[in-house]
Amino acid sequence: MGTLAERAARITVKVVSPDNRIRAEMTGRGDSATVAFRPRAFGEYRKDTLEHQLAALLRLLSTGYLRGYHRLLDVHGVTRLTDPATATDPAQRGFLTAAGELTAVGAAPGRTIRIRTVGMTGWQVRISDEGFGLPEPEFVSEFGTAGADVVREFRSRLSALRRESFGPPIEEVRRRLRERMAGHRAA
Repeated sequence: MGTLAERAARITVKVVSPDNRIRAEMTGRGDSATVAFRPRAFGEYRKDTLEHQLAALLRLLSTGYLRGYHRLLDVHGVTRLTDPATATDPAQRGFLTAAGELTAVGAAPGRTIRIRTVGMTGWQVRISDEGFGLPEPEFVSEFGTAGADVVREFRSRLSALRRESFGPPIEEVRRRLRERMAGHRAA
């Protein structure tokens, strides 16, 4: 059966861009995804149209993952809070509000493609002129790198926000307590 985390890592989302010319598949929390263009589609895009379609594709991927994750939580009877209005205390309310506004930016190594997200729901893709001139396989690789980078950055910021809002994770508290206890025994 597996743990909840293992099941979440197996959530697979398949989406198609609004213009039906780009498809993407993502398994898990966005560590990697595959993107493919329909034959001859890549070379027919204007830069601004491609940016728009890729941003929409990312929005569809993140929405699909969240729906799958929320269904998984529901099946396991796990209560989830996403709306600050339903928070039970100021720390939760502050965290949920800030998480929805959390911004992260990821980029390909040469900054040929930059991806920005707000709360993993709003997406913006910017392609440099150099990036727009890349051959399709290189472009897809650069886009994948930028996508993984923005997801890593968002997770890192969310983790810092969680720590700031609620303190260290329980595992860290337990580890510190064990170290303190070991120090007292040694003394």
